[in-house]
Amino acid sequence: WKTTLSERDSLFVFCGHNSGEEFCYRHSVSRLPTCAPALMMGCNSARTDAEGQYEGQGYISAFLAAGCPAVVSATRLALQ
Repeated sequence: WKTTLSERDSLFVFCGHNSGEEFCYRHSVSRLPTCAPALMMGCNSARTDAEGQYEGQGYISAFLAAGCPAVVSATRLALQ
């Protein structure tokens, strides 16, 4: 994860369940010096967690904090 995400001239693609945060935590992503564009094709990968009275934080927020130029993600669950 970190190698692919750190290469700005790459394209990071995640296909799986949820956002894949169980493989690489959001605080690890947000601390990267640079970040490749990302396609997050996991169901509900754009979900945010409410944190008090402020705007929710999610995995996509970590990508943007790392300077990711573009993130495409799913907002809905994938049902069969």
